[in-house]
Amino acid sequence: MLAVGGGSVIDGVKFLAAAALYEGGEPWDILSKRLRSEKGLPFGTAYLTGHRF
Repeated sequence: MLAVGGGSVIDGVKFLAAAALYEGGEPWDILSKRLRSEKGLPFGTAYLTGHRF
């Protein structure tokens, strides 16, 4: 996975990386119940702010 953008994009990819390997109920529980994840897919970032493509 690659997050290209600012902080919100990176936060979204962090959630998706954790949700992909989540073994509990619904992946949404990670956010709604503030669960800490020990596993996740690897991802990279390209932090870009103030740029237009």
